[in-house]
Amino acid sequence: MPSYEELDITPMINANATLTRLGGSIMPPEVLEAMMAAAKSFIELPELQRRVGNRIALLTQNEACYVSSGAAGGIVVAIAACVTGNEKWAIEQLPDLTGLKNEVIVHKSQRNGYDHAVRQVGVRLIEIGWPGQAELWHLERAINEKTAAVIWFEGALGSPGDVPLENVIDTAHAHG
Repeated sequence: MPSYEELDITPMINANATLTRLGGSIMPPEVLEAMMAAAKSFIELPELQRRVGNRIALLTQNEACYVSSGAAGGIVVAIAACVTGNEKWAIEQLPDLTGLKNEVIVHKSQRNGYDHAVRQVGVRLIEIGWPGQAELWHLERAINEKTAAVIWFEGALGSPGDVPLENVIDTAHAHG
């Protein structure tokens, strides 16, 4: 297999974070060894996905977990789950959203490159607030029968003037 040097790919120093577009992260030797051992067998991937998800959810004290290909892949799966719920017919119907909830609410200040991952499912983004500020009433007025999800981007993608996450969660849950 050609090395990055042989492919004329410039090495870099990642001074940001664990970013998919920068290769995710450098894996420790024990992870590479586990991957090599796993690569020697055939398995049913859906079973692996379920078991790994259950294990990670338990370890991280979350209600559920799904391992994805990266941030964008995780967003696509999460939005698709919000649109379809537990309805197998709806899952099979994607990307046709006829009869399904097809709007996702986002703070105007949190619009970013991951918008494409959200919209990949076919939903329409509904912006709330103004640049740098949103009020709770913006969110309450935006939620309707077409709302599949309210998306929140933590950290540098947000603004101190955004509706606090706890209030977003409470309001979204109050509307089902």
